[in-house]
Amino acid sequence: MTAATLGVGAAILFTGALVQSAAGFGFGLFAVPALLVTGFSLPQAVMLCVVGSALQKIVAMWTLRRHVPWRSLRPLIISGLATLPIGFWLMHRLTLAGRDVAGGVVAALILGLLLLRRVVAPVGRKSVHPAWGIGAGAMSGVLNGLANIGGPPVVLWSLAHQWSNPRLRVTTLAQSLFFVPFQVVVISLVFGRGALVALVWGVLMSPLVVLGTRAGLYLGGRVPVHRLRLGMEFLLVLMAVSAARPLWF
Repeated sequence: MTAATLGVGAAILFTGALVQSAAGFGFGLFAVPALLVTGFSLPQAVMLCVVGSALQKIVAMWTLRRHVPWRSLRPLIISGLATLPIGFWLMHRLTLAGRDVAGGVVAALILGLLLLRRVVAPVGRKSVHPAWGIGAGAMSGVLNGLANIGGPPVVLWSLAHQWSNPRLRVTTLAQSLFFVPFQVVVISLVFGRGALVALVWGVLMSPLVVLGTRAGLYLGGRVPVHRLRLGMEFLLVLMAVSAARPLWF
């Protein structure tokens, strides 16, 4: 990784944190394809996102700790950890297939998840059947292991509840935080030196993620949320198309 590549990577992590803090979603959905386009491999992109955003998740979860629905989250955490190895295996297969194939698959997944957010509009209820939580957690585990983009299934599950805004905001962060140690260890062991270098740089770039979070909160308080989300979704589509471009042209 050259200095220029690392500089662009730092800017991407900053923007990913800004996107998520302002619009309420999108760190991995934005940052992973953007890092792939920049020249990072899939394991390096995932490692940078996992480690770079860990501090943001810890700070947010601590701030909103009273709103974390631990009892409801338990099935999602367990099923997510159970399917996380499937995602790691898929990441390994995509890495062997090459960066172009990995970019195309990640792009297709991101476009599918964005479409899912548009089509599915859960109605808030006092409670939902536990099977929905297990399913959402299992899908999240696969997607997090594959490319650290497992937030949307948990977001949709959260929206099916009649929960307060703080609880909705913290739920996905709390669930995904449990994956971080496993992601760091497995990616480091399987992908070796390149992943370890990304681990170090992810730690060094984490203060930029905190700055991006503050900038996103500032922006989110001054621009209507629906406009922000529309703009962020458009940006995510551009990133997905850019990541898949080698396969299409």
